[in-house]
Amino acid sequence: IPYYFQYFIVENGICKSYDFKIKGKPLIIEVDGDFWHGNPCQPNHYDKVDCVRKNDKIKDDIAQKNGIRVIRLWESDIRKDPSIVLKHMV
Repeated sequence: IPYYFQYFIVENGICKSYDFKIKGKPLIIEVDGDFWHGNPCQPNHYDKVDCVRKNDKIKDDIAQKNGIRVIRLWESDIRKDPSIVLKHMV
């Protein structure tokens, strides 16, 4: 599947970076690290995880305003079953 790595959207002077953008499709895939993004299934999290989550929400809103769907996947879920990415793209 052709994709862009580190796709950027600029809106109102705010620039946000996204992990992957599927070429020719209005679809972004964000891989959320368990530690940094605060996976509830993990015992330890980054001490500023609330700030990370607020930024994630801003990124989701900006993408959606631009007609792009965002899929967020946990790092540990991809490690367990890499095909989960394709299952969520449908």
